[in-house]
Amino acid sequence: MGDFVPLHQGALERNQELEGWIRSWCDSSKQKAEVLEPEGWFEKGHDLVGGTTNSDGMWVPEYRNGVYIWAPPPAAAEAALEQLRKARQKRQGSCHVFICPRLMTPYWAKHLNRSADLITTVPPGQSFWPDEMYEPLIIGIYFPFLKNRPWQLKGQPALLGLDKLLRMLWKTDPSAAGPLLRKLWSNTRKMASMPKELVCQVLSCRQGLPFSNRKTRK
Repeated sequence: MGDFVPLHQGALERNQELEGWIRSWCDSSKQKAEVLEPEGWFEKGHDLVGGTTNSDGMWVPEYRNGVYIWAPPPAAAEAALEQLRKARQKRQGSCHVFICPRLMTPYWAKHLNRSADLITTVPPGQSFWPDEMYEPLIIGIYFPFLKNRPWQLKGQPALLGLDKLLRMLWKTDPSAAGPLLRKLWSNTRKMASMPKELVCQVLSCRQGLPFSNRKTRK
């Protein structure tokens, strides 16, 4: 039974092509995503990259923003999400991508639903998540907090309906889902340098900023 319900294996362990697909839309020339091992959930995922000793002999930690991929086994997903939520509250300039097969969701899905800016469910049958995986793959995306109101992208009109569009693409045009996510990823990262008035207009869709291209290929 464990061969068909591998609670001890993360999504990246089960299919090696998945990491390349995720990097195709979250990597950039300036910053590459880093896959976190369980040890990294408690330090690297919190932006802790080391430290130095000051003149008083005290250790001073060093922090640096990053892009992190969290891919825990379903049996450890709850612990990973608890650390992810803490890390995001403390270090608000990093991006996080959480991926996990849809197993043991009663233990961890509530954490994801309450915290992720965008959640999408990938059905089996994709090039990076074939039918042999059996259960769908759940992806949660966390963008950096904004410097002004509304502070985060979760629940904003510009993102509402995007999950529905992605669900349609998985069925009709799966190859378009990656470019859509890459466009979303690029546009949201640019918001950090926008004036706060423009950010509010963008998130309320007044300016029609194309977080998503609603035209899909037939």
